[in-house]
Amino acid sequence: MIVTIGFNKIKSVFDANPKFDFSTLSSNDTIFVLAEGSEREKWERNSYFSPTFEFKGILPTNYQKEQIYHYLKDGGTVITSLVDPEKIISTTICKEEITRQSLNDLNIVTDESIIDIEYSPYNWLIHDLKDLPKLASSFPNRCYEQGDAMIEAKPESISFQIGNQGVIIFTTLLNNATSFTCLKNFQILVDKFKRESKEYVASR
Repeated sequence: MIVTIGFNKIKSVFDANPKFDFSTLSSNDTIFVLAEGSEREKWERNSYFSPTFEFKGILPTNYQKEQIYHYLKDGGTVITSLVDPEKIISTTICKEEITRQSLNDLNIVTDESIIDIEYSPYNWLIHDLKDLPKLASSFPNRCYEQGDAMIEAKPESISFQIGNQGVIIFTTLLNNATSFTCLKNFQILVDKFKRESKEYVASR
C-alpha cells in the first residue's frame, strides 16, 4: 500500500486524512510525504453559509506524527522531498474558519480578522528524528563520472536507517510533484530504492 501526504489526490493512491490510522501500516507499505505540499493543509466543508470551509489543521496531526515515528522504528519506509529545512511555509486564514484545536503546535500571527499560520516542511518529524532534515540538506557534494568528465553534485537521495530496519529517504526526485500523476510513478520510485544498495548517512 502507498499512502501520500501533501500531494493532490491521485487515482488508486491513498491520500491520508486527519482520521487515518498510520499504525495499521506494515513494513511492506510506503509513506510518501511532499514536505512543502499545500495539500498538507486540510479543510472540511461545514455548511452552505459563510464560512463554507473550516480549517482542520496540518497533516500529519500530532497523534499521526507519533504513529509515523513508531512505524519507522518498526521497519517502515518513508520517502520525502528534500527541501530547505529552514524554510517557513505560511498560509492566511480568516478567524471564523479556524478553531483553536486545529492549530496544534503551529506558530500563529493574528490581527483583528485573519490568522497567519506558519510551519516547517518537516514539523512532522519528532523526537530523535528532528535533526535529519538538516543532516540531509547539509550533506556534502560528491564527485560523479559523466562520460569522460567528473562532476561535483549533491546526491539526489539521502537515506537514514531508523530503528528496526526502518528507513527515511530524502530525495529531490519528489520535488517536482507535478510529475507524480498516477500510482505507477510512486511504485517506480519504491522499486528503485528497493533495488539500489543504500548507504546510510546515520542511524536513529
